[in-house]
Order: sequence, then structure tokens, then C-alpha cells
Amino acid sequence: MSLNSNSFRQQELDRMSLKAFGRTASEAFSRNICVVCGIHPEKFPTDASRREYEEISHICPACWVIETLPPDESIKEIERAKRILRDYDRELVLRQKVPHAWKCLRCNKLIQDEERLTHATDSCS
Repeated sequence: MSLNSNSFRQQELDRMSLKAFGRTASEAFSRNICVVCGIHPEKFPTDASRREYEEISHICPACWVIETLPPDESIKEIERAKRILRDYDRELVLRQKVPHAWKCLRCNKLIQDEERLTHATDSCS
């Protein structure tokens, strides 16, 4: 029963991540890529963010910020978020609701909405 339950949970997680990000969580884990943007992150601001990526979500630190940072967050947290994105050649563009947009510092293009799922791997790798 436990195996079936785990299998069902994995299928459900894959279904939700495919719908939200265009790739499954299983694919992200097996290829060691971010489930959101598809890159293989090499930099992590903290050990906790590395563990979060490797063991739990497979969402890179830059995408974590883009997907979860509240628009009304404190200045200190926004500055921290900007530093994280700079490590990924991205500049944070705050929006009224998540996901936020970002400017690619490689090609200077504004990346938002669905393009955030492919730009890092398709256009500027």
C-alpha cells in the first residue's frame, strides 16, 4: 500500500509540475535540472537552499525567488533576492503578483510569464 501511495503522490506531483512548468518533477530530478527554468544550478546562496533544491523541490534559488517572493516583502529581503538573481545573470523585476519577471543580463531581454520556463536553456545558454 505504501508503494502505491508513493507512486500516486509522484504521479500527482508530476502532473502538477508538468501543468505549471512544462516539465515533470521526475524529469527534473533524473536530469538534475530546475523544474522551472531547466538549468543545472551550480551556485547556492546557503546550504539550506542547496538541500532544498537537491532533496525536496528541484527549484533553483533564482526561480524560488521569482516564484515565491511576496511583492510586499521587506527591502532587506528584496535586496537579498536581487543578489541571488545576479548570481544567475538575472535582474529581478518585481510585479504585483508572482511569478515575478526578470531581465536576462546576457541578452538584456525582459523575461516574464511562460518565457521564464525556457529562456535560460533555449536562448542564453
